[in-house]
Amino acid sequence: MRKRITTKAIEYPEAAKLARDCAKKGDWRRMLGCAGNNQLAFFYDNRKWFEDRGLYEAGLLYAWNHQKVTLHWRQHIKILLVLGNREMFEEASDPLPEGDEFTVYRGITDYKGEIHGVPIAGEVRGVSWSLNPETARRFAWETGKIYATKVKREDIYAYLGRPESEGETLYRREEEVMVILKPDHDVWVHEEVGETQQ
Repeated sequence: MRKRITTKAIEYPEAAKLARDCAKKGDWRRMLGCAGNNQLAFFYDNRKWFEDRGLYEAGLLYAWNHQKVTLHWRQHIKILLVLGNREMFEEASDPLPEGDEFTVYRGITDYKGEIHGVPIAGEVRGVSWSLNPETARRFAWETGKIYATKVKREDIYAYLGRPESEGETLYRREEEVMVILKPDHDVWVHEEVGETQQ
């Protein structure tokens, strides 16, 4: 079992020391929090530590949901999901609402700039969708599109951030559904936002 963690993804020495202390105590959520906006990189560097403790799925979902910028992780997250255990992802998720099939929504901005050298152009078949079209609208920014698709319950890896009315959650309340779509999965434009509207 891996006892030590690597802290190269943590920017500040004090935070790195705190992360090591948290690792010794098994306080994995606080340990991830020490990485700030590098939680996915920190998780990736220490995935063996999480695996050895049966926390791979919970740690990945927590890091993904608390990472502010995920552009760098578009392809990695798919691989990291596939490497996990579906039952453990379900256990680490919020309870999915009743039903066998769900319509989910994904907002993509028309903005074509960069953040730290990474293109912002959205991926229509990305892993993050929402049960709430209003959440998807936020990700379309001022101009963009809200895409929709239908997914079966068994295709969903995780559900993060249920609405306030449904109880407590460890995640941002975005009603996020994590799913890997096949290239031929039917996706359509649900709504155009802002100046793209006709």
